[in-house]
Amino acid sequence: MHRRDILQWIAAAAFAGPAMAQDMTGMAGHAMASRDSVPPPPPHTPFAPARHAALERLVQLVIPADDTPGAREAGVPAFIEMMHQHWMNEEERRRCDAELDLVMAAFASGAAIPAALYEGARFKAPTLRKLTIYGYYTSEVGASEELTLNLVPGAYDACAQVGAQDRAPSLNSWGIALSLANPGAL
Repeated sequence: MHRRDILQWIAAAAFAGPAMAQDMTGMAGHAMASRDSVPPPPPHTPFAPARHAALERLVQLVIPADDTPGAREAGVPAFIEMMHQHWMNEEERRRCDAELDLVMAAFASGAAIPAALYEGARFKAPTLRKLTIYGYYTSEVGASEELTLNLVPGAYDACAQVGAQDRAPSLNSWGIALSLANPGAL
């Protein structure tokens, strides 16, 4: 390739740049106009209102509000519905639906903490409990108000002293594992 050919390519690129930018600006304006003319989709929840209400009551039972917001205030019901709709496979959805049916039947009894949700000390809706815990502690409220958010943790100390008033770190070596394959593991 000759020096003149290289200079011609450079000159062509210099003059083509502004023209292409103007064309792209026109396209962006057209895209913005068409986007603004389309109304936003309505908020979608995969659960019927009665199921959603039972889910809200359940997450509040698992992690109630005290000096920090509870699971309901942290948006855990919406998180569980999103996981149900977009992340779970069919078997997990069936198990989650069966647990939610059990929860709805237990709350229909009218008790504050329905005994029907427990079999001895075992909670009968472990998938929903796991999702509640996972959703809460990965939410902004759970990670920053309930736990101590430390983006740059220090060295690992297996024998660290934790006082009664200390909060657990939200980023650590053990974390919260979410495994729906074994529903009784938590």
